[in-house]
Amino acid sequence: MVVSIAVFMALLDVTVVNIAFPAIQQAFPTATRAELSWIINAYTVAFAALLIVAGRTADLLGRRRIFFLGLATFAAGSVISAGAQAMPFLLSGRVVQAIGSAMLLPSSLAIVLTEFPPQQLPVAVGLWSAVAAVAAGLGPVIGASIVQGAGWRWIFVLNVPLAFTAWMLGRGLLAESRDPSASRKPDALGAITLGVAVACLALGSYRAASGDGWIGVFLESFSSLLS
Repeated sequence: MVVSIAVFMALLDVTVVNIAFPAIQQAFPTATRAELSWIINAYTVAFAALLIVAGRTADLLGRRRIFFLGLATFAAGSVISAGAQAMPFLLSGRVVQAIGSAMLLPSSLAIVLTEFPPQQLPVAVGLWSAVAAVAAGLGPVIGASIVQGAGWRWIFVLNVPLAFTAWMLGRGLLAESRDPSASRKPDALGAITLGVAVACLALGSYRAASGDGWIGVFLESFSSLLS
């Protein structure tokens, strides 16, 4: 239940923001469509870049520790996003949310794998996956209801009590665990290289899908490199 709350919260924000797009655009009338698109792109790129690195860090430093750090980070990003009065603050809040989400997902699954005996793992992992799917599916419905009833800022405010609930329940229920076979020597260069590579891949995919095309993205990148 504890990790399900966190997974639901993290994946809900992936889809719920799409519904709030028109309301956010009205709140920031001077923002261009390219700037508005980064409300989603910044979250996705940062999340993709840090997911594997965060999972590796959880194995080294402790899954419970990274899980709680992810909860706090995601809640902080939600507060920044909810209170943003300018587009740079909203984008910064989304990046902070992505960092928290990248810590939550791998650590939560690792906690499930260590907390349950082998015979119960299929059910436990199945429930973990089901919560993720339900969160993604309910995002548009919940987002539309919140935006119409209370305003777009409340799609971020909602995360704070969810994170607090998971934090309070998890303090007494979750045990710390690490990967005993993991090397204690951090591979900083490998982590940076992996993060940059995944971020570039995600960004390139977005740019290509936005109408620039793969050739256009390549030529623009090559021209920037030459200049």
